[in-house]
Amino acid sequence: MKKYVVCDIGGSSIKYGLLDEEHHFLDKGKIDTPKSLGELYQALTSIYQHYEDVAGVALSMPGAIDPERGYTYTSGALGYYNNTEFVKELSAYIPVPITIGNDAKCAANAEVGYGALKDVDDAYVIVLGTGIGGCLVMNHKVVPGKHFASGEVSNLITDYHDPKNMKELWAMRCGIYGLLKHVQEALGEEVELSGIEIFDRANNGDEKV
Repeated sequence: MKKYVVCDIGGSSIKYGLLDEEHHFLDKGKIDTPKSLGELYQALTSIYQHYEDVAGVALSMPGAIDPERGYTYTSGALGYYNNTEFVKELSAYIPVPITIGNDAKCAANAEVGYGALKDVDDAYVIVLGTGIGGCLVMNHKVVPGKHFASGEVSNLITDYHDPKNMKELWAMRCGIYGLLKHVQEALGEEVELSGIEIFDRANNGDEKV
């Protein structure tokens, strides 16, 4: 049975796993997201080399992405793989087929194929994380869009009085940075917490959080 390395590259961490052909996880793990493209390639290579007899690698990641070409036009909150022949460059380190896709569109494909949208023709999928991902589903298919950015909402302006203020974009107000700002205000201190730490505190009964 073939095995595949699957990774979700987020703003704060890379969640990865080893998956078999029947979609069963054989292993799971998580590492911090690197701060540069070279370090990202190294991290993904290390994850791949951790396992034996891997038939392919699949990556979910932020940005406007052409899955057929393996090209990243933008890189979302990460910002360091704009206009990059991502699959071609990563293939120099990982000698098996590699597939990449926008994270929100990957999430939508998963829901259409195996989850909440199995029996739904038209839908809109929102992914809340470091930023905010969006994806349109029409006629039971994910719509990539002419520029691979159909349904994206991170850059929606939330204050028409100040349209050039990047802090007022929806991703900044309602992604991790906006969440952290509200937590800091509630706690009355400039704490630096990750999304995981914030939710851990809330789940453990921290009423202020």
